[in-house]
Amino acid sequence: MLETLRRDGVSVHEGFVSCDLLDGLREEFERILKMPDDGIVHIEHQPGRAFRIALDDPGLRTGKLQNSSLASVFFNETLEKLASAYLPGSDFCNAVIGTKEFQAMPLSDIHFDTHRSLKFMIYLDDTTAANGAFCYVKGSQRQNTSYRKRFAQLGGVPELIPNALPEEHRAHATSIEAVAGTLIVFDTDGFHAGGVLQPGTTRRVLRAQCKASASGSWKVMKLLPYRIRYSDFNPAMLFSRIAAPSYRATKGTSRAQPVD
Repeated sequence: MLETLRRDGVSVHEGFVSCDLLDGLREEFERILKMPDDGIVHIEHQPGRAFRIALDDPGLRTGKLQNSSLASVFFNETLEKLASAYLPGSDFCNAVIGTKEFQAMPLSDIHFDTHRSLKFMIYLDDTTAANGAFCYVKGSQRQNTSYRKRFAQLGGVPELIPNALPEEHRAHATSIEAVAGTLIVFDTDGFHAGGVLQPGTTRRVLRAQCKASASGSWKVMKLLPYRIRYSDFNPAMLFSRIAAPSYRATKGTSRAQPVD
């Protein structure tokens, strides 16, 4: 896993979740979608419905989720070792997001995340291009990690980093078609996207994230007024226009909001 991740930014493992465990995951997934609970919130998701479980809440780790199917999959020593080796200092599985998409549309822009993470994605159903298979531009994480580092050094605000490509760049991504129970591990600094959901189909996935520790911005920039740090004249924004002229900012999944 580690060797493939370092080379491609993504690693795929069919059969990671057993059939019995997969049934338990599906049951929990549907129950949580219908009824949020303590530490679990429903979030806005245009293509369908979604929820977020705050696994960094100690009560959830030791209480009701301790013996759940979710815990069996994501509280995993192998995955924890992988995260520690690939992103030292990252916050291991601080959250799980479940999404069920049923609106025929592109599921997301092709982008890298505004905050770097290592993510673990589980397909809960057999998934092909017809029902929105995840896609990834292999190797793109290296250039984007370098770009992000320089953006931060120049005082860039992470949420404002231009991080999305025009739709035609989707053609450069590898579509990951796989059976239910497949694990996809990926570096969110690589360009990735949900596929294009076709009419009459659905997609169900679970994603856990290991968020990288925050990188420090240039200290002088932190002292500047808000209107300068968040303006188009910030040195980081000027740099991005030169270094990545085709990139544009996108809200991405990191700005999903709780449903009232």
